[in-house]
Parts: sequence; C-alpha cells; structure tokens
Amino acid sequence: MIHFGYNKRTKSYRAFIDLQKMDKDFVSIKFDTGATDTIITTGALGFDDIQAAKLLKSIKGKKLIQTTFTSASNDSFIGYSCYCDDLRIGDVELKRFYYYIVFNDKPKALLGDDFISCCIFSHGYKGDIVVTAFNYEGYEKQYISSQNSMNIFEVLFQG
Repeated sequence: MIHFGYNKRTKSYRAFIDLQKMDKDFVSIKFDTGATDTIITTGALGFDDIQAAKLLKSIKGKKLIQTTFTSASNDSFIGYSCYCDDLRIGDVELKRFYYYIVFNDKPKALLGDDFISCCIFSHGYKGDIVVTAFNYEGYEKQYISSQNSMNIFEVLFQG
C-alpha cells in the first residue's frame, strides 16, 4: 500500500520514495495526474554541482536520448531516461523504478501517469490517496526498451 498524504496548504498529494542509495535516502514525490512521465530533479536528489556535472558527462557520453517536457506554466526542460533498482515507495518495493532526471537545483519530484496508470487507488474529498494495488508487470511493459536508460547511482557511486 502507498499512502499519499493530502497537504491542505499546498493542495497536493505527497509520499516519500526510499532510495536507499545515498545520504539523502528519502525523496518527497508529488502524485501528479497532469504529468505524463515521472520526473525527479537533481535538486530533489540532493546532488551537488560536482555530482550533477559528473552525471551529465556520463549521460552525454552514453548518448542517451533526451526528452523535452513542457510544464503547466509553458516552461520547457530536458530530461534523460533513468532508473533506480530496489526502490521502496510506501509498502511497495519495486525491482526497478523508471523516471526522467532533470538538471535543476529546485527540489521537484513528480509521479506521472506512467506510474499512476498502473495503480488502483481511492481517496475522499480533500483526503489522502491510498494505492491498494500496483500492476508491476504493466508498469514494466512500458519500459521494454530501457537500454536507452541508465542507473545514475551506479555512475555516481561506483567506487
């Protein structure tokens, strides 16, 4: 089960992702039905300028395909397809979690329709969202060709 708490002040639903990969284990992520894909910024992951530069160099070296996104405020930004192994969100453990890394200092993490569409959930008026089931097989099928993705934590923390 995944519990997304409703924040009356920000009028948003949030949960925490447990990365278990670095000093900043938990990332707050917003349940965003308006986002087609899940994105996480380098700022949300707590990466410093040196880590971001190392990561970008590796991404460019692997010639990962970049995807351009447009925000609700019509700002454009670029994301690169990534994944993280052995991630926990709520009580759900994912063998592999897919997202786009965006190079931005602002701590933003949006759980998009690529993930949300695989959830069975319920919620009440201005209440929390509770995901009661997750179709991992359906989720994984969306990313069959993940050879154009990379595990950024392997790049940053490979010794």
